[in-house]
Amino acid sequence: MTVNDFQFTTTDSGGMFYLGDASAPDAYISYTTIDSNLISIDHTVVKPELGGQGIAKKLVKKIIDLAIGEKYKIIPVCSYASAFFEKNKEYQYLLAPEQGI
Repeated sequence: MTVNDFQFTTTDSGGMFYLGDASAPDAYISYTTIDSNLISIDHTVVKPELGGQGIAKKLVKKIIDLAIGEKYKIIPVCSYASAFFEKNKEYQYLLAPEQGI
């Protein structure tokens, strides 16, 4: 599996990067667009049989790439994303000011 295996779809409120079928993905990360410069990472889900392969981390990095390209700030709502930003301080500049960790 490579980052090229991830697919992207928009939703009514934001978007989702995923592996597998969009209606029942094997792994996904979803976000909500709050305004023109702010998104929230809402859910990061990886099926147990895919655990331990770093998929969740790769999914967060897909959102980071999106945020950098679109000049979004991020609110990490889901626990995995929040923990990711705590551990990876080099990405904390992307956090919305009130989200400083």
